Amino acid sequence: MTPHTFFFAGKAAPAYAFCQLTIKLINNVAGTSIAIRLLAAALKILFLPEYNVSLAERLIPASDVSEQISTAGYEASVPAI
Repeated sequence: MTPHTFFFAGKAAPAYAFCQLTIKLINNVAGTSIAIRLLAAALKILFLPEYNVSLAERLIPASDVSEQISTAGYEASVPAI
């Protein structure tokens, strides 16, 4: 298996319980992948808290944008013609 690194970034206001649970899930999956040695060699998962423009300026050039999943209806997207 080719090694992959996935990074997630964001922040959730105290009132957004679902967002907080999602962040917790990401961190738990990351912890589990580290605990399993065979998986840890092939998969790295990172969660970067306090997402902002400065962090985005550093992350976006280092990411493979072609692998990003567009969720139509939740972000600006152009329909295929």
